[in-house]
Amino acid sequence: MFDFEFPYTSELFKKLSGDEKAFLVLEKYFIKNNFSRIDNRDKKVALDYVKNYDKKENELKSAWAEKTHGGISAEYDYMMKNPQVFSLRIPFYKILLQEFDKAENSVKDFIVNTGKKCDECKYCVQMDKTGEKELAFITVQNKNKYKMCPYFPAFQYCWENLNEELVNNIINFFVFTDKILINK
Repeated sequence: MFDFEFPYTSELFKKLSGDEKAFLVLEKYFIKNNFSRIDNRDKKVALDYVKNYDKKENELKSAWAEKTHGGISAEYDYMMKNPQVFSLRIPFYKILLQEFDKAENSVKDFIVNTGKKCDECKYCVQMDKTGEKELAFITVQNKNKYKMCPYFPAFQYCWENLNEELVNNIINFFVFTDKILINK
């Protein structure tokens, strides 16, 4: 039914985004800032805008497993009640959390309101047979102190719809990401 080589996904996800104007603002930002566009990654109905923040080339992974590419992944899964999902690809999240103090206040708010706080699930120390390894959380200060989990941020940074406020937060987040990681 679909030609996986034809770039129709931008139009599709614009319609599914919930706010076409906000979608276009976000897409324009990614194009202007040299994020590469990938249509139908892994033979799925998907639209990705990605930038590699590592010095070497790395395989592009699903957004939830991403460690070195930044950007966004839009996917459509017809089996889901709400089939579209927009997920951030967040590179080097631990470094970004360690540099939290350098972020604008709106980015700090976005991170603490969206990111996972440590709930002592012990995923980060599951292989420690000694029981002495410290939990991997990064403590950040934004009005209050928060213990932020540095693992798999895309599980939290995902939405079924976009809107103007969210798009502004995403753009500001990637301005901060570029500021911290481009010169690392």
